[in-house]
Amino acid sequence: MNRRRFIRNISLISAGFLFISEKVQGKQPPVFSDYKPDPTLWKDNEINIAWIGHSTVLINFFGTTILTDPVFYERIGVSIFGMTFGPSRFTHPALTIDEIPKPDIILLSHAHMDHMDYESLSTITDKFSNEIDCVTAYNTADVIAELKWKSLQEIDWGEETELQGIKFKANEVKHFGWRYPWEKDRSNGYMQDGEVIMQ
Repeated sequence: MNRRRFIRNISLISAGFLFISEKVQGKQPPVFSDYKPDPTLWKDNEINIAWIGHSTVLINFFGTTILTDPVFYERIGVSIFGMTFGPSRFTHPALTIDEIPKPDIILLSHAHMDHMDYESLSTITDKFSNEIDCVTAYNTADVIAELKWKSLQEIDWGEETELQGIKFKANEVKHFGWRYPWEKDRSNGYMQDGEVIMQ
């Protein structure tokens, strides 16, 4: 069995187990938040930030719209035949994927499925084809390289990049960041991904 097929099969088994576990335990459906941000009221001469859910944050940075780790659907995991198998969210996002303004930049902290949700990213890049710059952690761009980005770049620990007049720096954090746990990084240990921040 080749590596890609092995990864897909293991992912499907793991995601299916989580899906079944939730059903057996009778997990409650996601709840709605009492607060709903309105980005149409934001001004381009100030900074506005709204937490959308989990690690998804919408930022208006003096007229530049930045979206972090977009996850907008009820489940994250492996999608097969139109169904996603994997854990479900606890709360609905504060804005739906259709309610967010076009992001100028998307920041992805690492490749875990609850931060680099392929379905959400695919929907956004289909809607705004070749209009969004994306910055992701070192060694993770291959997961989303075929999506319709304006630009896609990786930055490693300590590296900086500038997009649309904003500087971004990747800081080292202690968090395993690969998409699958058996993958190893360049230093012969498990990868601890960087966190991309604005400066």
